[in-house]
Amino acid sequence: MRPFSAIAASCLLFAAPAGSSVPLTPAGNGHLVVPAFVNGKGTVPFILDTGADGSHVYEWFARQQGLKSGTPIRVEGMTGAAMMPTYRLDSIAVDGRTIRDVDVTGLPDRKDAEIAAGVTGNDLMDGAIAIFDFPCRTVSLLPKPVAMRRILTPGAVMIRAGTVAEGTQLTLPVTVNGAAGIAVLDTGSRGTQINTAFARASHIDRGGLGRGETLYGAAGEATDT
Repeated sequence: MRPFSAIAASCLLFAAPAGSSVPLTPAGNGHLVVPAFVNGKGTVPFILDTGADGSHVYEWFARQQGLKSGTPIRVEGMTGAAMMPTYRLDSIAVDGRTIRDVDVTGLPDRKDAEIAAGVTGNDLMDGAIAIFDFPCRTVSLLPKPVAMRRILTPGAVMIRAGTVAEGTQLTLPVTVNGAAGIAVLDTGSRGTQINTAFARASHIDRGGLGRGETLYGAAGEATDT
């Protein structure tokens, strides 16, 4: 099962669902984080990432918590592969939703001012309705089944999402300068990215943009801003 994510353009698009929500807080360098409980303790700032199949922790947090490293695994990204440590967590919980006995990958510490302790992805959101309300800076995780029409106000527009071939990421149809394409919905990204092939198809002049940061994820190749 895959999560259904609703992205709100206004706080007023959603009726107040039964249950709670958690705040989306700036992490210091573009990401937004939610309060998470790890091994029953917390809260600590985690990125709630629809672009991630599983969960991860940054090495500083693993050291702080005294996590015992397991067998390293080979993690493949768009531009190569690297061996990374693994850890076992008893639990991760966000907004009352909990996953247990979680195998996580250790991520290298960031070099900026960001405070995120880790990332939790579609493993946590599987079987839930994830409502990201960016204008109001909140997230709600509602257990299925949920009648979406009871949550969305009459002015909201529903878009049916697709999926990537081998993964849990959601995709949405997009059109740029008349060129149609498919975009990955990635709440863990700090901005919108476009690959070189689609930039050419949509006649975007990349000459003045410069090269963006390398991405690792579902698309299978390096992409530029």
